[in-house]
Amino acid sequence: MKRAAVLAFTGTGAILGLRIRESLASGWNVTVFVPERIRQQADREMDLEVLQPDGRSWVKENWKSYQGFIFVSATGIAVRFIAPCLADKLTDPAVVVVDERAGFAISLLSGHVGGANELTWELAQCLGATPVITTATDVEGIFAADVFARKNGLRIGNRSRIKEISGALLEKKPVGFFCEYNVEGKLPKGLYSVTQREKLEEYEYGIMIARNDRTVCSLCKEEKHHILHLIPRDLVLGIGCRRGTSAERILEAVRDGLQRLGMEEARLGALASIDIKAEEAGLLMAAERLGVSFCTYSAERLREVQEVSRESEFVRSVAGVGNVCERAAYVCAQEKSNFKEVKKIEMLLPKTIYDGVTLAAARTEWGIYFE
Repeated sequence: MKRAAVLAFTGTGAILGLRIRESLASGWNVTVFVPERIRQQADREMDLEVLQPDGRSWVKENWKSYQGFIFVSATGIAVRFIAPCLADKLTDPAVVVVDERAGFAISLLSGHVGGANELTWELAQCLGATPVITTATDVEGIFAADVFARKNGLRIGNRSRIKEISGALLEKKPVGFFCEYNVEGKLPKGLYSVTQREKLEEYEYGIMIARNDRTVCSLCKEEKHHILHLIPRDLVLGIGCRRGTSAERILEAVRDGLQRLGMEEARLGALASIDIKAEEAGLLMAAERLGVSFCTYSAERLREVQEVSRESEFVRSVAGVGNVCERAAYVCAQEKSNFKEVKKIEMLLPKTIYDGVTLAAARTEWGIYFE
């Protein structure tokens, strides 16, 4: 569940903040923060948290802890609070400003990837406010590659190309679209389907979504071709390890496995193992460093996967299942698919043994959707 902080600075703003908390969809966990004087003046039953006196420092300290900040204030106040925190349009949280009378909801920061535009629309509908959205692609009704990537669970391989693709579409230049995954929906205006990767060379601007990173040729790096590389997070690594195995050793195995597959680290969606490894420090730290989730499953659930390359009687005696890594990769890949009904899981790398680590890789089914 996403976390949002509502910052209000008056009694009227606090009441509106509580209304926002009650109105937002269930996907948001909203906390309302107010200055101490407002908290003291408010009814004790009002669920309000105290904002420390130096509110700007609090925002800076908690910038990465919330996916959204909603200021019930003047826009200038919000700008001054967030200015020291700004880093990157692809990593900054959503920031929305709502005036105390709920007349306007303004998407202030991270409209696309951060989701501020969507949050603004949602707030406007809940509060009866007028949404104010100023991103060029939204104003002109143009395809936004960063929004498309976020909604389809794609990582961006070369960030600088986002702006170039948007600029090309705004200037009505054609953009080639090459995808090796199943595509549903109609391509937006300005995008042209390309069935062969080499055909992208006919376009100055393009978007590539390939199944194997080895097929991503130097085209994505050439200055004369502006090709945006989008990467599905369709790869899951199942891992078994001895107790106390370090994160460094696990990461060495992960990187070797990725190299064997010709896959980029950005393609990795999750690490998976058996539930008795749920608190294994090395696995938890490895997942954190990779920026992916760590999923664990019971031996009973893993035994539902019957076909594996080989079994270990020793591992079976300890864990209750003779091949942890392949089964964990398979089960996790089923869960991580963005398909409504998963029909096929591809085992790309069978059980591979390292020093204290076993590793297997599975690819889940992935779909690309245009609204």
